[in-house]
Amino acid sequence: MKFFSMLRILCLTLVFGVSASSNALAASHDPLQIYFVDVEGGQATLFVTPSRHSLLIDTGWPEHGGRDAERIAAAAKAAGIERIDYVLLTRIHPDHALGLVDASRRAVFRNAELIVHEQEAAFWLNRDAASGASERIRRNIGKGQAVCAPYRERLRVVGDGEALPGVSATSLAGHTPGHTGWLVHSGNDGLLIWGDVVHLAAVQVPHPEAALVFDVDPDAARATRVRTFDRVAADRLRVAGAHLEYPGFGHIVRQGASYRFEPDRL
Repeated sequence: MKFFSMLRILCLTLVFGVSASSNALAASHDPLQIYFVDVEGGQATLFVTPSRHSLLIDTGWPEHGGRDAERIAAAAKAAGIERIDYVLLTRIHPDHALGLVDASRRAVFRNAELIVHEQEAAFWLNRDAASGASERIRRNIGKGQAVCAPYRERLRVVGDGEALPGVSATSLAGHTPGHTGWLVHSGNDGLLIWGDVVHLAAVQVPHPEAALVFDVDPDAARATRVRTFDRVAADRLRVAGAHLEYPGFGHIVRQGASYRFEPDRL
């Protein structure tokens, strides 16, 4: 594991087991280097698949005064990436999507295909902002549509399942209706990049029933959290998320009737 302290970038090297699966990750014996970038309000994730496609998951919140674009560019340079082929969003919220455009509202990733879950697109992109149930939702509909507009000709909407070789979308609805986990996988090995399944890890990991005022559907968020914790604990599936204890990835394990997070050691 490498750590770029000045720009808060971590590189995790994963070696997937050999599998009979036909996906691109299973066909490769090379380790997969995943770069986690500490951005305003969250975490951006950057890696190159064995099929040599470069992916960025979430983009940060540059208008919030952070150095998100600089950090993502530094991670791309460290990974030997000259351009981003795909941008995948865990959700269309300002702190995860506003980095799609620059200050002039032009696309930052000019050659990239933008991939979002169909439920997320329906809620934020395919409706009038005035239909939002609250001022916050109405405001975020407008922001989401503005930053996705330059990508309309290369926007792909997906359901649950494999979106790219070795990368699958899984619905984690609740925080937003189309909140999406991205599973990087090979056979039974994988990493679930789960976005905002938890916001306050010290509270919500041992008490997954605790909701947050920013959840669009708190009841669905609770159910998603419990279901996801059960799955990743049973499967020993590594998870990565913006609000987990440093370094931001590790394992959820059962602790009696509750859970705890075990961060990976640096």
